[in-house]
Amino acid sequence: MAITVSSFGRNILNENFILQAVTDNPTDIKFMRLEINGFTFENEPEVGTNDTFRFELNSAMWSSVVNGMPELLTYNTSNNNTEIVGQQATATLTELEQDGTTGDELRRDYYLKPYSLFRTQNQSTFDCGDDGSSSSKFLTNSPTTIRVKYDDFIWLFVDQTDYEAFQDATKQEIVIQSVIEDGTVVNTDTYDVGGTVLNPSYAYLSGVVQTDRPHPKGFQIKFTDYLTNDIDRILVFIRDISGGTQRSEIKIIREYTGCEFVKLWWLNQYGAPELTYMEGREVRDIQNEQSGYIQTEPINPTVFEGGRKLYANTVSKAYQLNTGNKTPDEIIYLSEMLYSKELVIERDGVLTPVRITENNFKTFNSKDSLFNLEVTLEEVKDTVIY
Repeated sequence: MAITVSSFGRNILNENFILQAVTDNPTDIKFMRLEINGFTFENEPEVGTNDTFRFELNSAMWSSVVNGMPELLTYNTSNNNTEIVGQQATATLTELEQDGTTGDELRRDYYLKPYSLFRTQNQSTFDCGDDGSSSSKFLTNSPTTIRVKYDDFIWLFVDQTDYEAFQDATKQEIVIQSVIEDGTVVNTDTYDVGGTVLNPSYAYLSGVVQTDRPHPKGFQIKFTDYLTNDIDRILVFIRDISGGTQRSEIKIIREYTGCEFVKLWWLNQYGAPELTYMEGREVRDIQNEQSGYIQTEPINPTVFEGGRKLYANTVSKAYQLNTGNKTPDEIIYLSEMLYSKELVIERDGVLTPVRITENNFKTFNSKDSLFNLEVTLEEVKDTVIY
């Protein structure tokens, strides 16, 4: 017996990627099992066939891969690098007969791209390798100037920079410059972008899916590490170690001076964490949802028998936040959080997972000079009171 594998779609989060398995023994094989990252899925043949089984692999991978917020509470230094590598897994397909007897088995490595594009974008725009230039972007659509509170840090991710050869010396470096008000650079720190990368030759499914990029590399930048009394802003970019050619855009980090804020982390469409301060006062609302059942009333019931009975009372906390007045470009960037698979509120060093339940983005008018994005967030980890 043998399994033939093919695929179609795009191996990008939020899009469909279909893994199709065909058995050469349809007489005996009635089910196909997919195991990936400890999760198991079993499908019957597609309608109109007796030998073809399909799995929507991105949904399966998304439910089994925990992206998480990388090391948010473990800041060490601005050279604390990390990579997004958690989306690689081995997919195992197994034929099953009606009584559960296993048939042929096929194993393939699968690499799910962290890119989760909400709109058409040229991925080469984010390549900071040999072909990168001053127009190549970091893996974020944030404005050129990023505001960070004095004691906070942010992550910046770049697509994996080029190497002389696999696992050889890196060609590029991270550059962080401290600049005073008149534009003079008074200090320059550089950090190697090196580290272990995924070998793209092993990232495939039956020779169909090849993912030669991206390999996102992220690094932390803490404002106070580069700030003294006369420092006005910090510049961050990627350049060649040899020759000093600039291979990325320049991000400008300035101090955030807002008074009221709630710190919101969220994963953008590239799988990279973003930091946003939601201005205005925090409003906490208790959402209450009861569950019950109808009990049949017996003959001569007691006062405790019959009628509707409550067996669960779900309580969850909600937060109504707003961005404060922002320009249309800033609002378009911040609206990407509406598509995020993972958001957390950080309060007093504690991360609380939340989901967006309501927003006012439908009223956005690009002709407006200023706009305030309002969102309602509900805690994901609900409390059930019995």
